[in-house]
Amino acid sequence: MTTFVIFIQAISELLKELPENSKKKEEDIYLGSFSLKAIKESYLVIEKPPQFIIKTYKFGYETDNPSFIFLRHRIFLEPDSGSIKETFYTLNLENSKKFFKENLSGHGQILFAADDPEPALGDLRTDRRVHFPHKIHHRHR
Repeated sequence: MTTFVIFIQAISELLKELPENSKKKEEDIYLGSFSLKAIKESYLVIEKPPQFIIKTYKFGYETDNPSFIFLRHRIFLEPDSGSIKETFYTLNLENSKKFFKENLSGHGQILFAADDPEPALGDLRTDRRVHFPHKIHHRHR
Protein backbone atom coordinates (compact mmCIF):
# COMPACT_ATOMS: atom_id res chain seq x y z
CA MET A 1 0.00 0.00 0.00
CA THR A 2 2.83 2.41 0.82
CA THR A 3 4.41 1.84 -2.57
CA PHE A 4 1.11 2.52 -4.31
CA VAL A 5 0.49 5.87 -2.58
CA ILE A 6 4.07 6.95 -3.28
CA PHE A 7 3.55 6.02 -6.95
CA ILE A 8 0.33 8.07 -7.09
CA GLN A 9 2.11 11.02 -5.44
CA ALA A 10 4.94 10.83 -7.99
CA ILE A 11 2.42 10.85 -10.85
CA SER A 12 0.65 13.80 -9.23
CA GLU A 13 3.85 15.81 -9.00
CA LEU A 14 4.86 15.00 -12.57
CA LEU A 15 1.46 16.02 -13.92
CA LYS A 16 1.71 19.37 -12.14
CA GLU A 17 5.24 19.90 -13.49
CA LEU A 18 4.20 19.58 -17.15
CA PRO A 19 4.42 22.97 -18.90
CA GLU A 20 0.77 22.82 -20.05
CA ASN A 21 -0.34 22.35 -16.42
CA SER A 22 1.89 24.93 -14.74
CA LYS A 23 -0.88 27.47 -14.16
CA LYS A 24 -3.78 25.05 -13.72
CA LYS A 25 -5.53 24.03 -10.52
CA GLU A 26 -5.68 20.33 -9.64
CA GLU A 27 -9.34 20.14 -10.66
CA ASP A 28 -8.33 21.31 -14.17
CA ILE A 29 -5.51 18.80 -14.69
CA TYR A 30 -6.62 15.46 -16.11
CA LEU A 31 -5.17 11.99 -16.43
CA GLY A 32 -7.52 10.22 -18.80
CA SER A 33 -11.02 11.11 -17.63
CA PHE A 34 -10.09 11.79 -13.99
CA SER A 35 -9.00 15.11 -12.58
CA LEU A 36 -5.86 15.21 -10.48
CA LYS A 37 -7.98 16.45 -7.59
CA ALA A 38 -10.30 13.40 -7.86
CA ILE A 39 -7.32 11.02 -8.05
CA LYS A 40 -5.74 12.55 -4.95
CA GLU A 41 -9.05 12.48 -3.06
CA SER A 42 -9.57 8.83 -3.99
CA TYR A 43 -6.11 7.58 -3.07
CA LEU A 44 -4.10 10.13 -1.08
CA VAL A 45 -5.76 12.91 0.88
CA ILE A 46 -9.00 14.79 1.39
CA GLU A 47 -8.90 18.44 2.41
CA LYS A 48 -11.84 19.63 4.48
CA PRO A 49 -13.70 22.67 3.09
CA PRO A 50 -14.14 25.58 3.29
CA GLN A 51 -10.55 26.61 4.12
CA PHE A 52 -8.99 23.31 2.99
CA ILE A 53 -6.44 23.38 5.81
CA ILE A 54 -7.47 20.16 7.58
CA LYS A 55 -6.19 17.10 5.75
CA THR A 56 -7.27 13.50 6.16
CA TYR A 57 -4.84 11.02 4.62
CA LYS A 58 -6.16 7.81 3.10
CA PHE A 59 -3.03 5.97 4.18
CA GLY A 60 -0.70 6.60 7.04
CA TYR A 61 0.80 5.33 10.24
CA GLU A 62 0.03 5.95 13.88
CA THR A 63 0.03 9.68 14.58
CA ASP A 64 3.15 9.65 16.75
CA ASN A 65 5.10 7.45 14.34
CA PRO A 66 8.10 9.31 12.82
CA SER A 67 7.42 7.54 9.52
CA PHE A 68 4.01 9.22 9.29
CA ILE A 69 5.53 12.66 9.79
CA PHE A 70 8.11 11.85 7.12
CA LEU A 71 5.41 10.54 4.74
CA ARG A 72 3.27 13.66 5.15
CA HIS A 73 6.06 16.18 4.73
CA ARG A 74 8.73 14.61 2.51
CA ILE A 75 6.56 12.36 0.36
CA PHE A 76 3.21 14.22 0.22
CA LEU A 77 4.94 17.65 0.43
CA GLU A 78 2.83 19.00 3.26
CA PRO A 79 4.47 22.24 4.52
CA ASP A 80 5.55 23.17 8.07
CA SER A 81 7.27 19.93 8.96
CA GLY A 82 9.51 21.06 11.77
CA SER A 83 12.19 18.51 12.52
CA ILE A 84 11.81 15.12 10.90
CA LYS A 85 13.42 12.00 12.31
CA GLU A 86 15.01 9.93 9.58
CA THR A 87 15.35 6.18 9.86
CA PHE A 88 16.31 3.35 7.55
CA TYR A 89 12.61 2.93 6.79
CA THR A 90 12.10 6.62 5.90
CA LEU A 91 15.14 6.38 3.63
CA ASN A 92 13.32 3.58 1.80
CA LEU A 93 10.25 5.81 1.45
CA GLU A 94 12.37 8.58 -0.01
CA ASN A 95 14.17 6.19 -2.37
CA SER A 96 10.83 4.81 -3.57
CA LYS A 97 9.61 8.28 -4.49
CA LYS A 98 12.91 9.09 -6.19
CA PHE A 99 12.72 5.82 -8.17
CA PHE A 100 9.19 6.53 -9.41
CA LYS A 101 9.91 10.14 -10.31
CA GLU A 102 13.08 9.24 -12.20
CA ASN A 103 11.45 6.40 -14.10
CA LEU A 104 8.25 8.27 -14.91
CA SER A 105 9.85 11.61 -15.75
CA GLY A 106 11.70 10.29 -18.78
CA HIS A 107 8.36 9.22 -20.18
CA GLY A 108 6.30 12.15 -18.95
CA GLN A 109 5.52 13.66 -22.32
CA ILE A 110 4.53 10.25 -23.62
CA LEU A 111 2.54 9.10 -20.60
CA PHE A 112 0.82 12.38 -19.88
CA ALA A 113 0.33 13.98 -23.30
CA ALA A 114 -2.44 16.56 -22.92
CA ASP A 115 -3.93 15.92 -26.36
CA ASP A 116 -4.22 12.16 -25.83
CA PRO A 117 -7.66 11.28 -24.43
CA GLU A 118 -6.40 7.97 -23.07
CA PRO A 119 -2.82 8.32 -21.84
CA ALA A 120 -0.33 5.49 -22.10
CA LEU A 121 -0.41 5.09 -18.33
CA GLY A 122 -3.96 3.78 -18.64
CA ASP A 123 -2.70 1.27 -21.15
CA LEU A 124 -0.13 0.06 -18.64
CA ARG A 125 -2.92 -0.56 -16.17
CA THR A 126 -5.41 -2.27 -18.46
CA ASP A 127 -3.57 -3.92 -21.33
CA ARG A 128 -1.46 -6.29 -19.25
CA ARG A 129 -4.41 -8.48 -18.35
CA VAL A 130 -4.51 -12.00 -19.66
CA HIS A 131 -7.87 -13.39 -20.67
CA PHE A 132 -8.58 -17.09 -20.83
CA PRO A 133 -11.75 -17.61 -22.82
CA HIS A 134 -13.55 -20.83 -22.15
CA LYS A 135 -16.98 -22.24 -22.74
CA ILE A 136 -19.24 -23.66 -20.13
CA HIS A 137 -21.25 -26.56 -21.42
CA HIS A 138 -24.55 -27.34 -19.77
CA ARG A 139 -25.84 -30.85 -19.57
CA HIS A 140 -29.48 -31.17 -20.43
CA ARG A 141 -31.42 -33.79 -18.55
